[in-house]
Amino acid sequence: YWIYSEMQYKTYIMHPQLLLARAQCREDMRKHLKSMTKENVRKKRNQLGQMSHSQPVIVCEVMLDQAQEFESMIDVCKEGLHYCSTLSLDILSYLLIEELGGSVHRADKPLVLDDDTNLGRWLLNLATFAADMYLKHPRVEMQGLLQHIFNRLAGDSFAELHVLRELFSTMGGIKYDVSTVATEDIHARSGGERLRLATEFPWPTDALFNKALAEGEMGMGKEGGAKQMKDYQSAKKEREEATKWLIHNLNTSGLAVPMIVKIGQQISGCLLSEGAISAKRVKYSSWLHKQCQHTLLVYVDFLWRRMPVGEYCKRLPSPLELVEQLKLEPTLALLIQRPGMRWNDPASVLDLSVYAKDLIAATPQNLKSNSPLLYTCFWSLTLNDIFVPHDCYDVQMARLKKALTDLEDTQRLDPKAKDKDIKKWKENLALDLDKMEKEMKKQIENKKKIQARIEKEKASLVAAEKSYRTVPQFFLQTCIFPRCVQSPEDAVYCAKFIKLLHHIKTPNLSTILTYNMIISSFGPMVFSRTEQEAKHLGMFLSEMLGTLNSWGRDEALFKRECDLFPGFLNIANPKKDKKDSADDKPSKDDKKEKKEEPITFASYQQCVKNWHKKLSEAFCTCLESMEGVEVHNALTILSVLVQGTPLFPIHDTYHADVKGKVSRMTDDSQHAFGNSITVMARSINGRLQMCQDKMQKGPKKKTAIAPTAATAPPLVPPSASSSDLKKLDSKKDDRKEERKEEGSKEGSKEGTSRHKPDDSDRVRKRSRGEEEGASVSKSKEEQGGDSRTVRAKKDSGSTSIGVEARGARAPDAKQDISSSSKQETSSSSKQETSSSSKQE
Repeated sequence: YWIYSEMQYKTYIMHPQLLLARAQCREDMRKHLKSMTKENVRKKRNQLGQMSHSQPVIVCEVMLDQAQEFESMIDVCKEGLHYCSTLSLDILSYLLIEELGGSVHRADKPLVLDDDTNLGRWLLNLATFAADMYLKHPRVEMQGLLQHIFNRLAGDSFAELHVLRELFSTMGGIKYDVSTVATEDIHARSGGERLRLATEFPWPTDALFNKALAEGEMGMGKEGGAKQMKDYQSAKKEREEATKWLIHNLNTSGLAVPMIVKIGQQISGCLLSEGAISAKRVKYSSWLHKQCQHTLLVYVDFLWRRMPVGEYCKRLPSPLELVEQLKLEPTLALLIQRPGMRWNDPASVLDLSVYAKDLIAATPQNLKSNSPLLYTCFWSLTLNDIFVPHDCYDVQMARLKKALTDLEDTQRLDPKAKDKDIKKWKENLALDLDKMEKEMKKQIENKKKIQARIEKEKASLVAAEKSYRTVPQFFLQTCIFPRCVQSPEDAVYCAKFIKLLHHIKTPNLSTILTYNMIISSFGPMVFSRTEQEAKHLGMFLSEMLGTLNSWGRDEALFKRECDLFPGFLNIANPKKDKKDSADDKPSKDDKKEKKEEPITFASYQQCVKNWHKKLSEAFCTCLESMEGVEVHNALTILSVLVQGTPLFPIHDTYHADVKGKVSRMTDDSQHAFGNSITVMARSINGRLQMCQDKMQKGPKKKTAIAPTAATAPPLVPPSASSSDLKKLDSKKDDRKEERKEEGSKEGSKEGTSRHKPDDSDRVRKRSRGEEEGASVSKSKEEQGGDSRTVRAKKDSGSTSIGVEARGARAPDAKQDISSSSKQETSSSSKQETSSSSKQE
């Protein structure tokens, strides 16, 4: 590299003739590249090779500049390197490092744009060109580039991680973008290697029957199905060769393990880096976390699939060393060590049970109990251990069978396809089909073994505790919540693992209480997550709500999967007198009185409605927040739940509440969170409008309850006689005596237990007040019956609306004094004719 730097900066300056030759070569090179396209690059690339023999530094410089500036020139420059010498390619590897290192001091090439969430366009193009170049020429020097990225990462520069991620994705064949992954991709990745390759890199057999594509322009047929099949096979060989050399460079440079550890350290340390603190923007900190986490997932996935498990685990320190000495989080240490851990398997390279207690102690938690066996079982398994994607296997195997059947019809095939090639394609397709069938059977057997082991150990997974809440709290805080936000596969795995523990009838673990705790803690989790973690949390909720909604929708399914299961028992403890001290231990009689009643289908449906109500309140609270991160995360999670068939909201009441809050975000003038929030809100608002007709009838909102006839005061007409008033008082006394009897019955049921004042206390106080009022009215009536009549006449001055309202509340009073009401109407008509002064 020192020699190349001398050639680049000093050699040309020493001689004026060389300066002139360099300027002329640059001009010719730019003209030549302008005339090249994807169609004619194969004809003109030999001229680039000739120019590179005499001026390798200048040719590579111009090609790098064009590739960084124009995205369409990446493929042209990559194909133009076909006839370049080994020296030219080695110089190109040096210039890549020079471009990445020199950009730090150049203002026209920012690594990160001003919005703090996007990389510079030149860096994205450079990363794509570097990955394609190393895929085409894997023997080119790469250790210098890997060392440069590691040094920049150690210096708290995270933009170069995109280059590393592109290398692993392109050369290793890892199509893994956590920001755009779909449910079908997650299911395909939960299968074996054959299923993943068939989903990410399918055979282009359909192009063989496209006659228009086979004929092409002027009948040349250059892009026909036969050519695409050959390109597919050659690309497969290129990836296999590039993967070997990438692993070789990682091992030779000694950066395989240090790179993993450094990225894991930066996941938690990036928030305290100098750039994040100086920027003082939450978006930038979230972007840094996303870059590190995404790169770690791609890197670890590449090593899991391309390196033997034994060799991989031997190079890594133990989980306890990663946590205590290298300061990694326990969840990241277990993520890195996951391929070597197999629960209760003799072939397991690493026994997690040895480190379980120490890792639990290192986890930030405040719990009164723990279960190391449950912790070990949860973290030692992956999604493909407990789930087999039968649908994905069936689709891919049907596709391969159809391709084999179509190849028999040679008349419909591309005329460029030869019999020899067709024979090879048939053999390869049949071999892939056979391997996929064997892989599916192997995964089904593995799932049965894992489930049998868990079912055998289920009695010791969770120890019996005095409080039935401690076990779900430990399980959620140390297992579910840390892992469900790591990756899309882990989000689905957490939801399916809870369901698995429920199906095998794990004792001492309340499934319905676990679900209730998850939904109750949803609000705080939204605020404390990054954008990428919020997407993973939405996938976890989507998988979980799909299960809960299906149980609440189908009674037969509920009885088959939930009725009389230990996880769906309602534990009712006996009520104790408050006089007893809290420190007293429960007696044997109390333990006998402890009941476990099964939850009925009707009560479970009410639980589902309450959970959706909690989620609706949590979403409305988050969308009303003044923090942009909380609003953005809530919209991110909601976008996952509303896709396709909505999992939330499913009731019209909560749908209206959530839609009202989201529609407020569709206008920029209603908030100050930027255009990204507005775009997301408009998309979600459109989905909510589309699924509005599918909503179920939810519980109505509570309104102010009008007083009933039993509690409303009776209407007293102005012309009521003393006998009528006595009848009303007697009816009052009868109703009061009835309330007294009801209160005495309730008191006898409760016994002598003390309780806080509730609605029944207020009713009894109200009845006592009415009794006192009645006694006062009786005493006044004995003194003079005319006083009440005079007071009633004064009250008649109120508006007719009030009279009608009070009359509607006391229908029984109207029946008793029907005769007096006629007198009232006649007297009121006389009073209308009189003057207002006389009335006063």
